[in-house]
Amino acid sequence: TNGPLGTTDTTAPTVQSSTPADGATGVSVSADLTVTFSEAIQKSLATSDNFILIASDGTVVDCTVSADAAGEIVTINPDSNLDALSDYILIVSTNVKDLAGNALAAPYVVNFTTA
Repeated sequence: TNGPLGTTDTTAPTVQSSTPADGATGVSVSADLTVTFSEAIQKSLATSDNFILIASDGTVVDCTVSADAAGEIVTINPDSNLDALSDYILIVSTNVKDLAGNALAAPYVVNFTTA
């Protein structure tokens, strides 16, 4: 995409925040997870292949992943409640790109523990 005065967007998107935050404890087993980006991402890339939730035993948790209308907030909704008192890792893949095709520079990783 072209920016002001016809400049080309070469800035990669970054993750501004996540819920839960990295290192969070006491996370509700029924909570949805969210990732907020610095700019709109390609909504077609908001998939469970690019937003991966992994349980402490290494199994991938089935989730429904969706982006908001602006493409800046992605919601990860586990298909069933998470296990209590368990560790999880959410990984956001570098396959996630902004509207200009710039990819996330590095995977974004969130470690958290449920209540």
